[in-house]
Amino acid sequence: MATPSRSLADDIRGRSDAELIDLVLARPDLARPAPADLTSLAARAGTRASVQRAVEALDRGHLQVLEAVVVAGDAAERSVLLHLLGTDDAGTVDAIVQDLWRSALVWRGVDGDHVVRTVPEVLGTAVAGLGAPMRELRPSSPPEDADPDRIRATVAEAPDDSRAMLERMTWGPAFGVLPAANRPVSGEPYDFRERRPVGGARLDTAYTDVLRDADGMWRATVAAADRTTTLWADAAFPWLQVFTAIAEDRKGEVGIAVEPMSCPADAFNSGDGLVVLAPGEEWTGTWGISPS
Repeated sequence: MATPSRSLADDIRGRSDAELIDLVLARPDLARPAPADLTSLAARAGTRASVQRAVEALDRGHLQVLEAVVVAGDAAERSVLLHLLGTDDAGTVDAIVQDLWRSALVWRGVDGDHVVRTVPEVLGTAVAGLGAPMRELRPSSPPEDADPDRIRATVAEAPDDSRAMLERMTWGPAFGVLPAANRPVSGEPYDFRERRPVGGARLDTAYTDVLRDADGMWRATVAAADRTTTLWADAAFPWLQVFTAIAEDRKGEVGIAVEPMSCPADAFNSGDGLVVLAPGEEWTGTWGISPS
């Protein structure tokens, strides 16, 4: 049975022989090579590589409980875990937490359960599909801003588009990209409809509604000194992406990349221009390069 400790090392040093055997059986990498003492064993148990092996070996139920322990924070009440997991089966949750302790993914302090320091690193930045907590995103915010009822009320009052975005993120990942609105290029530094030097323009820009010639093709021409290259594409490519960079090791020489695209970046999330093929369907597009 676990006794209250002040750290993972203290926890492991306080285990019985039988409990240490259970730990090594659960995580055999801890015994290869044999550690010099229990302090060395504890140090090895806390390394990211070893913790990752242990986490990858968990079944879904144990992984979900471990994620709940991380989200709940150190020494959380068991009722908080039950609420996060959406269950009232305290017996099963207690048994799984005990398994996590036996595997040294959790250690017991005088104030409650703590996850091993490297567990959140292994689980990643979106534990259980959630984003960072309010205390990390806005450290200066008053505690009441993190109140669940207040958050629910704020979401309920949000515009329809904002709520729709949040609903799409409900089941993860907890990150989204707000699509930039299409803007006319007239008068902007990224207007290259008329031939002019790129100069110091910094472009990582998607263009659409491009001008087409009589044959239905759009053409983008890049000229440098004694050479010219033209990229062309048909109606299957309503977008083109232009990217510029300065080669610091080549006396500030500007490089430029032009790419035909059937859709803009993040189309899998926005759906803008996304081509979806049913089984047996085909999609074709024609593009090419004409050097001169």
